Amino acid sequence: MTKENEGVAIAREDELKTKAWKPVVRGGAQIRRFLNTYDSAWMAVDTLLELNPLELHVLQKELERICLAAKRIRKPPPPRKGFFASLFCFFGRSQVCVYNLVSRRYNSRLS
Repeated sequence: MTKENEGVAIAREDELKTKAWKPVVRGGAQIRRFLNTYDSAWMAVDTLLELNPLELHVLQKELERICLAAKRIRKPPPPRKGFFASLFCFFGRSQVCVYNLVSRRYNSRLS
């Protein structure tokens, strides 16, 4: 990222924090910057894993509510065939692998 782009990104982040996200930040939400790196992604995941179980439960319920609302708004895509079906199947399995990895990391923190 160039210095100019970085400046624009920081200005946009500040704008989001002080305007669009202000109510949720005031309510206790935390913002983590993703730098397109492995470490910054894990910092965000670790922040979630540090939450109390009740907070995680509330977060999970809110995400489920948002997903249900999105499904009602969006028409389901037509079934995929051939190469793209295989590709999307692969990525679906990849998501399961990521979920399992995060679960193991969370469980190791509890031990």
